[in-house]
Amino acid sequence: MELKKQSEFYDTYWRGSKKYGSYKLKRISEIIKQLDFAKKHKKNPRILDLGCGDGRCCSIWHEIGDTTGIDLSQEAMKIAKKRYPFIEFSSGDATNTSFKDGSFDIIISQEVIEHIEVQSTYIDECKRLLSPNGILILTTPNKFYFDRRIGGNYSNQPIENILYPKELKKLLSKDFHILKFYSIIHPKGDKGIYRLINSKFIHYGFAALKANALKDYIQSRLNLGLHIITVAKKIT
Repeated sequence: MELKKQSEFYDTYWRGSKKYGSYKLKRISEIIKQLDFAKKHKKNPRILDLGCGDGRCCSIWHEIGDTTGIDLSQEAMKIAKKRYPFIEFSSGDATNTSFKDGSFDIIISQEVIEHIEVQSTYIDECKRLLSPNGILILTTPNKFYFDRRIGGNYSNQPIENILYPKELKKLLSKDFHILKFYSIIHPKGDKGIYRLINSKFIHYGFAALKANALKDYIQSRLNLGLHIITVAKKIT
């Protein structure tokens, strides 16, 4: 799909953006945890939010390290620059940016890769932009879950190319060492294994054992949640 058409879609999308709901807040909270983890590898990090939307999360990341944001939508960048004048923002193609090699220590990619047509090009750009041993924090919807949900993927953006966990791992494996890989948010699925784990028998069994946290942990490590979280270190 032409970038111009995508840009026009996202200009409209970000003009009508709403406050974050509980799922997005949980995802952001998880990214903050992983940023704290990444700081152990990179002191005083330079952070890039690659596909930052209207920039509202960049103000959070900026409390951890100097942050730059980029998005395809010029309208989103206008909003971001007005709200957060202390952060550098620019519009452009996330697969072909104008930043120099090794410009950033941490890249945050939040729900972006599934809207990229040639995903390997996006990962190549992440590698190019990261400093030696730089960290990529990436979140994306879990195709394993959505394939087992009546109605499937509820997003309706110009490109919807969601990945299975194993596909994402394969995509990253050439250039990155995966440090963490798990899922978050466990809504009710409708088919296959979700019918089992969401059955009343399993639900009340874990509740009786006061082990709901264990149930969440198992679902997380089996990658059954709605979003995949990965933290990966650039191979040098």
